Amino acid sequence: MDYTFLLMVVAVSSSGVLSPGPLFLINLHYAKRYGHVSGILCASGHAAVELPLILAIAIGILSMDYINQFRWLIGLVGGIALIAFATMQLYTMYSRWRSNGKGKDGSSSNSSSNGSYGSSIYWDRIDGRVSALHGSLLAGIVFSALNPFFIVWWLTVGAKMIADAWYMASIQGVLIMFLAHIWMDYAWLGCTAYMARKGIERLHNKRPYIMLYIALYAMLVYIGAGFIASSI
Repeated sequence: MDYTFLLMVVAVSSSGVLSPGPLFLINLHYAKRYGHVSGILCASGHAAVELPLILAIAIGILSMDYINQFRWLIGLVGGIALIAFATMQLYTMYSRWRSNGKGKDGSSSNSSSNGSYGSSIYWDRIDGRVSALHGSLLAGIVFSALNPFFIVWWLTVGAKMIADAWYMASIQGVLIMFLAHIWMDYAWLGCTAYMARKGIERLHNKRPYIMLYIALYAMLVYIGAGFIASSI
């Protein structure tokens, strides 16, 4: 395949990969406990949805005319899922803060004696949610499949790349194009999750942590409301 085409794939893909959205925010949620591992699993869940979508577009199963019939439903379900997830996390954080952290000065024996690792354990206690690793993978699947803008991006911006790849080398070309694209998701989600985890470990006061995640969940509610509004 033409190497200039692969460079074009990387350049065009950055418009979708680097755009903040539900997947990026969910990735930060899981990053606080598992770091780059959660980012890799989240990207794997995303890839599990993205590859079949690309292949369906390439062989003509899926088109913009077809997806328009169900776009409202995807947006509605996705919006409700985002709002429900964010609301549950806010409630859990508030409940645990009241029972474990309210009225305390933010210090702990684990934090003072075990350095950043102890600090991380303390934050997990404040948040109160022990997330299983498979949650990152599931989140990557759900919040990709239920994101109408992700699907539309591939049916519009991405469709030209798929068509060009098919013209160059049929199904093999599409798979090569997919590899040229998907590594960016792994790099972006893995690196941002790693940096988020390291940043949280260095916090010695619970207030910035709590405010960060309140803002995170508020953004999820905002995006979810946008999905619902666009569907209606």
